[in-house]
Amino acid sequence: FRDLSISELKSVYKQEEEIDLNNYPIGSREYLPKSAVVQKNILIKEYKGLLGTSVIFSRGCPYNCYFCANVTRGRTRFRSPDLILEELEYLKREYNIEALAIKDDQSIPVNKEQARPMLEALVKAGLKWRGQTRANGVDPEMIKLAKKSGCIEIAVGVESVSQRALEIINKNIDLDEAKDYLRFLKQEGIDRRLLLIMGLPGESEDISERTIEFIKENEPSSVLLSLFSPFPGSETFRNPEKFGIKLNPNVPFDHYINVFGRFDQNEKPFKIFEYEEETPFGKGKNMEKIIEEYQTVQSFLRTNGYNDY
Repeated sequence: FRDLSISELKSVYKQEEEIDLNNYPIGSREYLPKSAVVQKNILIKEYKGLLGTSVIFSRGCPYNCYFCANVTRGRTRFRSPDLILEELEYLKREYNIEALAIKDDQSIPVNKEQARPMLEALVKAGLKWRGQTRANGVDPEMIKLAKKSGCIEIAVGVESVSQRALEIINKNIDLDEAKDYLRFLKQEGIDRRLLLIMGLPGESEDISERTIEFIKENEPSSVLLSLFSPFPGSETFRNPEKFGIKLNPNVPFDHYINVFGRFDQNEKPFKIFEYEEETPFGKGKNMEKIIEEYQTVQSFLRTNGYNDY
């Protein structure tokens, strides 16, 4: 208010101190139309008819994937299990909520000391839910607890079937460990939604074939296939030369579409960037080749029902 009163507004304001989420009450949704709070089809299969809503219990992501546009990273902050349970009981009481889409970056945190209280609160609430996690590092004991708490589906961010590409984008996961994690989820009866990106720097020439084989081998419930885009704020956007990327400066932001062709094979993306002919990781693919590879895999997904959700 001081800056406003003296007409000296800054272009950007950043939070100076870390906020303790537990100092604030649960959010009331009473002034929202019910249609904005409650909806069906939050979950899949036999759970589609349940009344559901979205929730988020934590803030922040400690990882530094170079394709991610989240520029605020650091320690993940969690709401206390008491506040989590209070919010869920409120949603059940006021809106008859039966299902949740948990929007946390890690709905099953890698750290057991963070994961257990959150999952135990969900056990007490007695709701069905879906969320997302990293592709490795999650403790098997917490997977069992997640199942007990009502988890019916986890989206797993494998991102690429190329270990080299994963290293280049600083994903810091191991594909063999990711496969083990996918198998363990299946053993526990939790559906797996596979998250993949094509067009990443350092991909192999046979990436479409390898991607299809990975999907066949691991049998996910569904797949969300994205096309790599160096979004503003990401490391690939801030330092494109590091990845052999040539950005198109004339592309408006609303053309940054990273998912296309799921249901319409004729849908085409805008060209946001091109790779240099020679990149730090070898010969660069042209965008036409990347789009062709993407469409090959997307066609496989459409034909085999992996895009159904």
